[in-house]
Amino acid sequence: MLKQFKHISAKTKILIFALLLIIIPSGFLGFLGFNSIEDRGLKLKENYRGLVQLLKDKLEGSLLSLEKSFLQDITSQYWDQDVNTIQHQLDQTQEQHPFIGDIFIMDAEGEMIHPDVILEAKPEAQSLQSIQAGIKESIDSGERSEFVNRDYPAAIRQYSQAMEQALSPQLRSYARMLVARCYFKMKNYQKAEEQYTRLVEEGEIARSSDGTPLKIIGLSQLSETYALLEQDQDKYHTLLELYGELIALPESFDSYDFYLQNVKNELNQITQSQDWDKSDLDRLENLREEEAAQFERVLTLRSVQRALLPRLDSLRVIDSNVPDASVDVTGRHLVQNSDRSPYQIGYVLLPPSKQQTGRQVLVYQIDKEFVLTELLSDTEINANIGNNLQLGIYSEEEPLAYPSTAPPSPQALSSVVFTQFFPSWRLALFDKKGKTVEHTVRKEKQLYGAALVGIFSIILIGAIMTLRAAVHEAEAARLKSEFVSNVSHELKTPLALIRLFGETLELDQVKDPRQRKKFSRIIARESQRLSHLIENVLDFSKIDSGRKEYQFEEADLVKVVSSTLEAYKFYLLDQGFEFVVSLPQKPIIMHIDKDALSQAVLNLLDNAEKYSKEGKYIGVEVSSRDGEAWISVEDRGPGISEPSLKRIFDQFYRSGDDFTRDVQGSGLGLTIVKHIVERHGGEIMVESEVGQGSRFTIKLPMKEERGVH
Repeated sequence: MLKQFKHISAKTKILIFALLLIIIPSGFLGFLGFNSIEDRGLKLKENYRGLVQLLKDKLEGSLLSLEKSFLQDITSQYWDQDVNTIQHQLDQTQEQHPFIGDIFIMDAEGEMIHPDVILEAKPEAQSLQSIQAGIKESIDSGERSEFVNRDYPAAIRQYSQAMEQALSPQLRSYARMLVARCYFKMKNYQKAEEQYTRLVEEGEIARSSDGTPLKIIGLSQLSETYALLEQDQDKYHTLLELYGELIALPESFDSYDFYLQNVKNELNQITQSQDWDKSDLDRLENLREEEAAQFERVLTLRSVQRALLPRLDSLRVIDSNVPDASVDVTGRHLVQNSDRSPYQIGYVLLPPSKQQTGRQVLVYQIDKEFVLTELLSDTEINANIGNNLQLGIYSEEEPLAYPSTAPPSPQALSSVVFTQFFPSWRLALFDKKGKTVEHTVRKEKQLYGAALVGIFSIILIGAIMTLRAAVHEAEAARLKSEFVSNVSHELKTPLALIRLFGETLELDQVKDPRQRKKFSRIIARESQRLSHLIENVLDFSKIDSGRKEYQFEEADLVKVVSSTLEAYKFYLLDQGFEFVVSLPQKPIIMHIDKDALSQAVLNLLDNAEKYSKEGKYIGVEVSSRDGEAWISVEDRGPGISEPSLKRIFDQFYRSGDDFTRDVQGSGLGLTIVKHIVERHGGEIMVESEVGQGSRFTIKLPMKEERGVH
């Protein structure tokens, strides 16, 4: 392997060593850097986990402190038996403790008293016989007259007699309902309206045999009576009153849903068929909103009722003889799940001395909105998390109401489950821009990787450029060496010829006049060749150092080219070349440097002559096309290969083809031509095909004005 390595070029060796010196340290640094970023990510996760645990403990500690104060307050109050008084007490307690949502008292049978609603066990149908036997007989007689004999006046008399004999308001209201019903059947709607109106006023607590409040029945029938009397305004207001009464008595009798649905349908039909005052429509909309709120409230109360009733059996029964000290007044917690979100409730046994018999358990609900807004936005809590982080509470991987900008749970930096309150909730810490630890680590890795690749690329590019510069310098040194050798040879050849033929003529060894004339021409030609070579070298030196100056003047391009060709014509013909010249009849006046362009044409002719080999043909054409002057020099030499075409105008470059390698030259001729043409604002083009010859074309703009350079 070492032997094979010895045969690798120096350039390849340098490149291999440079790559090894770059790749190995870069790989090691990359490994260390990526490991450091991973460790930082793990530390970040641990820090966020500890922070969110601390914040969770603070939140739960705040809730426990609020609950303790609340329990001390409610267990020190006396809870009256009067329902209205209890509702007022509950209302006041809610105002004093804003973290409490709903609050109500429940007895062993499940009756629940809420500040806005009372849920009681559905009343059993009353037995009229057990209340007052005489009234029962009058009502039975009236029903026979009403339903069997259809004698409505007789039925009214018997029901009215029962109404007069009734000793309780409930029975009196019931009998009035029967009287009103008979008037309605007789189509005496005025009398029916009168009786139903009085029934509504009297029937606050009275119920029918199936438990339906008589006031509900009275309002329903009164609305039908107004409809038959075509009193639409009265009917609408009566339906609104009925709607309000039903909302205030949620699910308190078997036919509740029937009455509620019926009154809603009636109101919808009326509002769609007629135009009403805005105040009437606003009242209806308010009732609808109240119904929705009441529905939610009843759902919650029923859910709590179902959850707590079984638990009351396991609690010790409390009566007034049990001392307060033996009653556990510690708040117990119960998590209720709903279709919307879980909510926390608590319940506590009331001390015997603070309650009426049966009012055993006070139930309260932790207000979710208070937790999500007031506690979670507390300044003391948020001060620990900085400006870029934010807290959020999640339930089943989705954000709750706070904050509205919270991202999905998987984007949380860290989260922890509540233990004492809302165990289905998670307290999460997240970045305000939605970044996760993984995202931060990935971003840092990308930046570090990009920086590493950038540094690696810069070093690699630097190494390659340095290598290229070294190779270029080596190539330039080689070309200069060849240039010196070629120039020395080209100088030596004409000097030797001049010296040889000059000495011959000096010694008068040649007597033939024609031979002497031939030697003189050779001396003149070689002197011209030597002068041309020296001029090329001097011009290149000026071009390379930036000291070359051009003298532009108005001149005839045709005449300049013609003069140049005339001086070179005899030499070419003497060498056996077919020399074809095509010049236009009219002059081409341009702003040019005559000597520089003459030198450019001579360089092209010199190249054509040297590289023509057996194809001794040179053609020169001058023309004007599309605002440009063209000078073309064509030969039928070996042509130029494709790789060499790209470099023939480089300084010192000489094609490496077998034929051209044997031809002496400095490698400067075409470089000088290109510089002269470009300083005239033109371009030089070359067309060549191997074995067919080459054609060089100079294109000069005819209208461009140039100054002296």
